[in-house]
Amino acid sequence: MFQFGYERRGTESAGLLALEGLANVFHACMLAEDGLKYASKVTIYTSGNPTLVSEIQAALQTPDISVDDRKVKSFAAGSKRNTEVLITFEDGSTKTEGFLIHRPNTKLDTTFVGQLGLEVSDRGDILTTPPFCQTSVPGVYAAGDCASPMKIIPNAISMGAYAGCGLARELPRRVTGNNFQGLA
Repeated sequence: MFQFGYERRGTESAGLLALEGLANVFHACMLAEDGLKYASKVTIYTSGNPTLVSEIQAALQTPDISVDDRKVKSFAAGSKRNTEVLITFEDGSTKTEGFLIHRPNTKLDTTFVGQLGLEVSDRGDILTTPPFCQTSVPGVYAAGDCASPMKIIPNAISMGAYAGCGLARELPRRVTGNNFQGLA
């Protein structure tokens, strides 16, 4: 919703897929509320997760957000091909939404990570030390989606800037052997 959304303003109804990375109360409710900036109503689809439905319903603060626990079978382009999404449920019923909010899980290709011996988090992101994003291997920095649970452009830009600063501070030490003691 940082990259897209404004062009969808005025939509009657939108959907949020509370699956994978959004299958928790906090993130599902937060992003559903964000969806209300562009749509009059938002439906959170849990696709057969009654426990999550109960937790979300207890946390909801607005009647403009509802929860639907029907199992999703498929998605297709709606009648307005560039904007609408047709959701088909396992029971054969359908619902058209102006747009869908979703954040699928990402999986880091760990080949390079393994070769460098970098530590990773439980979620599979490369572990870094703030503020300069240095990894568990001295001289190796990681930034953006590979090193953060927040897979959003502003965060990646910020992390890249910090990693660049860290690298700029370290590179002269590695090239010349200077330790720059006393410099901050």
